[in-house]
Amino acid sequence: TTSPPHPPERSEGSRHPNLHSCHPERSEGSRRTNRDDSWDQVQRLEATLYMRNQLLRDSDWAAMASSVELRVPLVDPILWAQMARLGHEPARTQGKAALVRAVARDLPAELWNRPKSGFAVPVAEWICPPRAGDRDSAGLGSRRLALRVLEELGICPAR
Repeated sequence: TTSPPHPPERSEGSRHPNLHSCHPERSEGSRRTNRDDSWDQVQRLEATLYMRNQLLRDSDWAAMASSVELRVPLVDPILWAQMARLGHEPARTQGKAALVRAVARDLPAELWNRPKSGFAVPVAEWICPPRAGDRDSAGLGSRRLALRVLEELGICPAR
């Protein structure tokens, strides 16, 4: 994957110049119906800045660090366009649960009928050197400077 572009320069006034670029189909619908309200603006700001420049970058880094292929379905512009045509807006309606209910009959119940599980990204385990008796991790030899910084910060104690 390529790294995300730098955030666009801020234009005059309070509106971001790229607000309509993240979900053009949805934005066109907002323009046609004069529904360019605070919800729309916040959603576009989050998608344009926070999601693209922080969340997606971090998840891509974490996935690649462990050779995992990552898919982020709720970022798909085709899905967003279809949801907009159907009038589904996760922040205003029933959220992702409505999407799950729409396809639930085609999925095994154990996939959708369960509590949220959450996850933790084991960054320290990826970066810290293996201890005596641990299996070696690939790529640790190229991280000497990062390991030294972490040792000095007390995050990974020196061997």
